[in-house]
Amino acid sequence: QQSLAILKQWHQMDPPDAFEIARNEFIAVTQKNRNPFIDFPEWADRINFRSMTYIPGDSIPPVPKGITITAPTANSNWKKGVQTTISFTYQNVDSVLFLFSTDSMKTWINLLTGDIASPVSNNSFAFTPADYFKQPTGVLIIKDKFSSTADTSEYFSLEMANGLAEGFGLNQVNVYPNPTHDIINVEANKSKVENVAILDLQGREILSTSATIINLDFLSAGTYFIRIGINSSYVTKKFFKH
Repeated sequence: QQSLAILKQWHQMDPPDAFEIARNEFIAVTQKNRNPFIDFPEWADRINFRSMTYIPGDSIPPVPKGITITAPTANSNWKKGVQTTISFTYQNVDSVLFLFSTDSMKTWINLLTGDIASPVSNNSFAFTPADYFKQPTGVLIIKDKFSSTADTSEYFSLEMANGLAEGFGLNQVNVYPNPTHDIINVEANKSKVENVAILDLQGREILSTSATIINLDFLSAGTYFIRIGINSSYVTKKFFKH
């Protein structure tokens, strides 16, 4: 049998690093469960792993840390120049980082300049996107500055630049039928469609084609984005497959 004392010593010597914390957040989004020893490394000292019983610590146990994001939600849509409110509830947390990702948390940015954290006294934060986004969806992580305690939002929509000439808007690109069962058609008013891409809600490309009538039998039911390339520019729309 391995020595519990040595295992716990290794646990204390190697606390969760940035990659492990980010991986835990990614798993939380996709599987809806978390590794408590990433969120609360100190809990390992409160468990007798031989008998799986609680080891008492202080006479008054500390209040556990906690963060729960209430906005954005899956129905949120962040747009250029439009103020949006990030809100959350918290417990035993003093200041937090607002981390934002558009590539399934491979990379992220702090919405505050540099590595600045925000005090939690108001438990909300107003944010106005300064520009269009390059991906159709994003995800937000609110993390305690001094521990690995964090929560991850659901994926939500982002406004992308359509990049088309003035006078040519989203209403002049037709995607039908929507919702659809097996076929989707793409039409652009008096313009040639150069490329069509199907993306999942995480912005990952599933299909790229020059066809304007696309068979969707290979897709499972759900919500997707379709990105239409026109004159070296693009329009992105959402569609639903039954």
